[in-house]
Amino acid sequence: MPVPICSAAFVVWGLAGIFSSEIYLALLDSAAKHGLPFDGHAPEDHTSYSVFETRSDAWNDFRTMGVPALTHVEELVKMVELSDENTSLHFRQASDESIRQMAQDAADDGLWVTTTVFLFRSIVDQAYDLEGTLAAMPEVKYVHPEVFDAKGWGAGANYYVEVGSRPGYSNYLAAQEKMLLALSESGALLMSGTDAPVPLMVPGFSLHDELETMADIGLSPYDVLRTSTYNPALYIGELEEFGTIEEGKRADLVLLEANPLEEITNTRQIAGVMVRGRWYSRADLDLMLEKVAKDYEAAETTQTVIEIAFPIVVVLLLISAGWIVVRSIRQGKTS
Repeated sequence: MPVPICSAAFVVWGLAGIFSSEIYLALLDSAAKHGLPFDGHAPEDHTSYSVFETRSDAWNDFRTMGVPALTHVEELVKMVELSDENTSLHFRQASDESIRQMAQDAADDGLWVTTTVFLFRSIVDQAYDLEGTLAAMPEVKYVHPEVFDAKGWGAGANYYVEVGSRPGYSNYLAAQEKMLLALSESGALLMSGTDAPVPLMVPGFSLHDELETMADIGLSPYDVLRTSTYNPALYIGELEEFGTIEEGKRADLVLLEANPLEEITNTRQIAGVMVRGRWYSRADLDLMLEKVAKDYEAAETTQTVIEIAFPIVVVLLLISAGWIVVRSIRQGKTS
């Protein structure tokens, strides 16, 4: 049996669910004409935020569109038939029966789904204690300060703090985890993903969290590994090049100190990485990480200096401009 290698899945074309069905279908058509893999959110008029919110046909209508892949398990939950009309719009309870049926439909349709479940677990921690959670993440030093600020990781700018505090959020999270397990049990096509670099999703590191979350939900270690190895290669039509360790394939692999089929957390015990035939030892990888951390620390220092200096420079320029204006006025009176 070919052995799955451990490398992160990736999306060739990601689309946020901000488009109407008309625009969405045009994008689907264009992608097909140009031979581009397509992966995105559900169109905005098919989710629980839309006019479909009180109807049961959002999912069946979506199935007729021929979408090959969905970016997150969450997108399915947004379209699932809701059983409780009394809770908030975003977090109504979805029935187990409707979840199982949708998962089976997805498997029957050959719909690819990217997981992204760890993010939604982390939202609980972000809402409860953002600063404490960040302090417990040494991998934050590998996040560029501009990304940290632009994506709203910190207090006061973090959108997820409010999301995780909403009544009924636990229902929304539970529905996603049930959906993921149902998708796996139905034989649906799954790929791993974390939505990095949104808050707390550190590229690379968050993938291990995602794999462990999938295993905790109930997927077997083998099925979890396939979401990051065999399945992505199959999705983009490159299985002859990579995705498994076989003679004649590209020499891309991760060597681990322990068997991840026995315990999925063993994916963190990396002895080294082979990239296109070039070997990087654990020591090599540590040096790379150290350089990244130092570069980002320097960038943060520079950014801090700029933030402090900028208002001072602006004030000095305003004072200088005012002095020039006053001087000109005085000279005009003198003449």
